[in-house]
Amino acid sequence: MGNRFPRVEGKEYYDFMDKVITAYKNRFPSSVLHFEDFNTDAASTLLHTYRDKLACFNDDIQGTGCVVVASIKAALKVSSRSFTDSKYLIYGAGSAGMGIATQIQLNLVTSGLSLEEARSKIYLMDRYGLITDTTEASPAQHDFAKPDLEWEGINKKSLVDVIAEIKPTVLIGCSTQPKSFNEQVVKEMYKYNKSPIVFPLSNPTRLHEAFPVDIMKWTDNNALIATGSPFEPVDGYVISENNNCFSFPGIVLGSVLARSTKITDEMISAAVECLSDMSPKLKNPKAGLLPDISEIQEVSANVATAVVLQSVREGTAKVEGEKVPNDGYVKVPRSFEKCLEWVKSQMWTPEYRPYVKVEYVPEIKSQY
Repeated sequence: MGNRFPRVEGKEYYDFMDKVITAYKNRFPSSVLHFEDFNTDAASTLLHTYRDKLACFNDDIQGTGCVVVASIKAALKVSSRSFTDSKYLIYGAGSAGMGIATQIQLNLVTSGLSLEEARSKIYLMDRYGLITDTTEASPAQHDFAKPDLEWEGINKKSLVDVIAEIKPTVLIGCSTQPKSFNEQVVKEMYKYNKSPIVFPLSNPTRLHEAFPVDIMKWTDNNALIATGSPFEPVDGYVISENNNCFSFPGIVLGSVLARSTKITDEMISAAVECLSDMSPKLKNPKAGLLPDISEIQEVSANVATAVVLQSVREGTAKVEGEKVPNDGYVKVPRSFEKCLEWVKSQMWTPEYRPYVKVEYVPEIKSQY
């Protein structure tokens, strides 16, 4: 199957991609380019190379992190805690974990923290333990490395010991190590948090760091949980799945409708804030942190509206330079409610029209 020669890499690969993306931009200047399923290094390089040159988006890097951060913010709102004052421990520093760390960092910065302050709130653990200055790790991982001197005498390979030292607000699992969030780990989180936020996100289900039913049992049903796979409710508590479908359709739709010249960190943060505000758990303590999948169109419309308004505010939206048939120009409503109506008026609703069998009668003449 496929071509029997090595995959093109390095300069030759990026030169080719540059020609493709340049041609695409010239042909479709008002569209959004979605990078899907590129390998980790290429995905990151392409996104950072072109994100200021055209409207582009990588769901694996930005979409996953967007939904996870929205779930975190919803959990913090439910438990009356601050996003910028919280600490985040990510267990598993691969591509998924790094994407989430990056989105937490970006949202902390757009919330008012400096880059250094934001990174100080985020802790990474890989299979060798907590990532510190002397850990053999990638440059991206080293952005979050902690000083070795601060961790002398502490077992950096022990998740329980690291939790005891950090006292994190949020524990996120991207390790693909099943049962790594065991009873001792979860109870250590519970020791420092009345409502510990625990997200076992590894896929598939058999690789989950813990099952929601166990986490709830070990925390007396006080944990706030979102997962990477669908799970049944636990004692009536709905467990939300961190599904990218809640983020990328709205972000891309908003960018297309606004004719955005680029998709900025602030636009993604606006999507995060909007999605977190739609959390059913804010009204019902037994509801999930994210809306139900049946509400996906309404969620996408709201997220798109938040993105459009942010794009207009920051000047990346060019839609108001487009003419309409009456020789005027497009005007984007500035209120959220009116802009939401404007967005919905341009959405396509997939539905099957009923087919009715009719009989041809020659005596009946058409009036047309």
